[in-house]
Amino acid sequence: MIKLIDILKEVSGGLIGPFFHETSKENVKGIVYNGLEPRGGSNSYDAVSISPASPSQMYGDTVVEVYLTTHQFIRAIKDTYNTMSADLHMLDKKDVKLMEKLIDNSITNDEYQELLHRALHNEGFASGEILVREYIPPSQIKAPDLNEESKGLWYYINRKKKLGIKSTPKNSKEYKAAVKAGKGLSNEGIDKIKYTEPNFEYEWKEALRYPEFEEMGKEEWIKTAEKGNIINYSQIKDNLGNVNLDFKKLEEPKKKRFISAFNKGIIEMPIAVKFSDNDYDLVAGNTRISGLVKNGIDPKIWIVDISNIQEGIDDPVEPGILKKRLGKLSCTRVKAEKAKLKDKGTHYAKALQRYINYHC
Repeated sequence: MIKLIDILKEVSGGLIGPFFHETSKENVKGIVYNGLEPRGGSNSYDAVSISPASPSQMYGDTVVEVYLTTHQFIRAIKDTYNTMSADLHMLDKKDVKLMEKLIDNSITNDEYQELLHRALHNEGFASGEILVREYIPPSQIKAPDLNEESKGLWYYINRKKKLGIKSTPKNSKEYKAAVKAGKGLSNEGIDKIKYTEPNFEYEWKEALRYPEFEEMGKEEWIKTAEKGNIINYSQIKDNLGNVNLDFKKLEEPKKKRFISAFNKGIIEMPIAVKFSDNDYDLVAGNTRISGLVKNGIDPKIWIVDISNIQEGIDDPVEPGILKKRLGKLSCTRVKAEKAKLKDKGTHYAKALQRYINYHC
């Protein structure tokens, strides 16, 4: 068995790549001179996101090539594995096995070479995203000539053929995007998405944001959710809260997982709760909705309908979130509290409004 330290000595000095980092044209000059500095959004972590095999072109109009040292590559694999620890079931089992062997230093030289090959040439490796949490200098970055026209997606599809990588399937996102560039978009193929039912047990932690579900408990939540129905996003979009369609600003790991699922044509349905005909709120799946809408698809949503849940006259609703903040509830107190709020779209504001709808 080859030890990790021996592998490091054996390939030190060489760079591993290319990987791809997507950005906008206006950022390329800064990247060329300053390199790539790990950074994260408000709900993310500091990391440079790079993709294997070919870019998705969902995060920018320009792609720069990134090359890693062996040390950077190994650390990136470990960081990617640790970051996705809760979602390893979504990854290729072979990828997970090789990553785990690298982490516990039990990987052989042949296995390490296989890991390298998969990371470089399998666009689904780690759900299409490898996270680098350290600075990448300009010497390890190759940028496109901005005086030339973009190479476009066909370049990257044909590049894979030259490298001996398996040809891009005709039902893949890359192939369709290239056809769109040359012939115009046909939604007929893109719309053929297979939806799966939500994992209600897994989404319980999201359901806990709502006092109604918190009060009924996990078991009753699952029973209620399983009785749901399916509708299209377009049918309720004007009455659906807690939705952010700005795909670029969403969390990187979630965007990469969506892209991987989208490429496979299988999407787990988002979940929304129905309080009334004019009041819906998204429980889980914002990235999926945003990504599908961005690709011209009207997403299907699983609706958990609690609009007909009625309380007895002697059993007034006292949602946990309200009781914790206001103590004893009354119409006067709830209305006064709601009037103070500037943001009427928060869960707290909606809980106040629902109390008023039910009791005042």
